Amino acid sequence: MRKDGLTTQEVKDLKQIWRRSNLINGSMQAIKRQGMGFCYTLIPLLDRVYKDDEEARIEAMQRNNEFLNSHASTVTFLMGLTYALEKSKAEGGPVTGDVIRNIKTSLMGPLAGIGDSIFHVTLRVVGAGIGITFAEQGNPLGALIFLLIYGGCFQVIKWPLIKAGYTVGTKYLNDLFEKGLIHSITKAASILGLSMVGCLTATLVSAPTTLAITFGEAEVSLQETLDGILPNGLSLVVLFVVYWLVKKKVSVVKIIFLIMGFGILMNFLGVM
Repeated sequence: MRKDGLTTQEVKDLKQIWRRSNLINGSMQAIKRQGMGFCYTLIPLLDRVYKDDEEARIEAMQRNNEFLNSHASTVTFLMGLTYALEKSKAEGGPVTGDVIRNIKTSLMGPLAGIGDSIFHVTLRVVGAGIGITFAEQGNPLGALIFLLIYGGCFQVIKWPLIKAGYTVGTKYLNDLFEKGLIHSITKAASILGLSMVGCLTATLVSAPTTLAITFGEAEVSLQETLDGILPNGLSLVVLFVVYWLVKKKVSVVKIIFLIMGFGILMNFLGVM
């Protein structure tokens, strides 16, 4: 046992997460965003902890291959936490698949906000400002300084976040389970997760209409009227239509082509 309370095997596992986390954006795509990369990070560890239960292993793979959108550095906290929860579940602990899913959904947004503020808004600007000063003088150190400040901090922060997430998952959450407080935490995580999905819908889904109704010489924009009743209401309609199609087991590829075809038709008719 090390001074930080981790065993040699646990350190080895967490280092594997750290290495694989560098490829989380390698399969970034519109449907699952970082979901496939997140699953890739955990695959070897899930294979090992669920080696005696093939069905549970498949469920864990599917659970960690769902939509996830966060910052590539701070999401490592969620990787360590998820691994700890999956390990506890595999060992017969009180953790359920819904608990893991709800905690992931509720934390990915706040972690993204923290990561964007630290790296995109602060460190990138600072690194670029210092690097540009050297680059303007023709000094190649400008590019190197930017990489060291931005990319270096990007890598360094991952390791303590992975360890912190794993520690939270193995120690504090187990205490919550024992005290019976996990049900309240799960409910709160579910509410926050649904709120995050709603925010993502309003941000990423856009379905504006260009229709206008004319009354005499006055012209009223239908979009402005709808926004006055329910902002982004059409986006919400699109969301529920797609959700209904998914529940009907319509393939994602077909849904994409349906949306493309509908958008082209509406644009041709001058509706959107």
